[in-house]
Amino acid sequence: MNVLAPSGRGAARFTATIAVAAALTVIAGCGNDSSSSRYPSDWPKLERVATQGKQCPDISGHYVFENGADDSAFGNDSTFIGRNVKSDSKWPWESVAISGDAAVSISLTYSRPRPLLSGIPMSPDTTMATLQHGIHYTCDEGWLIAQKQEMSIRTLSKNAIHRDVQYRGVRRVADTSTHFRRDTEGGLVARAEVREYRVLSIWAETGAGIPYWSDVRTYWAHWSSARMLSANVLAGKATQAEVTQMNRLEREVYERENDGGPSMNEAQSH
Repeated sequence: MNVLAPSGRGAARFTATIAVAAALTVIAGCGNDSSSSRYPSDWPKLERVATQGKQCPDISGHYVFENGADDSAFGNDSTFIGRNVKSDSKWPWESVAISGDAAVSISLTYSRPRPLLSGIPMSPDTTMATLQHGIHYTCDEGWLIAQKQEMSIRTLSKNAIHRDVQYRGVRRVADTSTHFRRDTEGGLVARAEVREYRVLSIWAETGAGIPYWSDVRTYWAHWSSARMLSANVLAGKATQAEVTQMNRLEREVYERENDGGPSMNEAQSH
């Protein structure tokens, strides 16, 4: 008698479980394309860049620091944007400017406005960090690729809708690299590819299970252009182009916060 062999109902259950797992593995192998992994259709298109070889894309620009107001799957703390500066909820950073030749190095200049002093505009408070190519990031196929690190993937609530995103929380993902490129409207886009596993439960009493399928899902994040927060604007010396940009972004923020209700011009006329 084999004392190690499962008996009766337990053996049948175990055999059935293995058969189901095998079938699911075959089905999963037929394709794992997920619409949720595709680039969001309502975001600005990605900027065209050279996609061959190790050439670095130009990601220079002026961007909002926080990206929690849209449906980005991850935020600053999961990228070099947030990990190179100390966060302060009482005096938050409002923008980050990225400059330099990415083939050599890039500089990140963080900015936040100072309170008025006797009614006189003050120059913004700034701090800077520098990242070196080959040490802090590399480039490939038209993307700037940051070092692998642990990141937080935001978990959306079931009733979340576009422009009214609600987060249930986050889950940690280890050893994930983030890819960066600009969009056609001056924003910054990042994507992270995460391998995820499906587990088939065997014994409900213990929670034990076997992984029957894994696939790679792509998550996306976006930082809008923040040219409206330039030093000239904060000092009250905005150019006409900057004023136009401020008005456009201000209108977009208003309409987003009011869920597509009356336009800003209509609201201001009352």
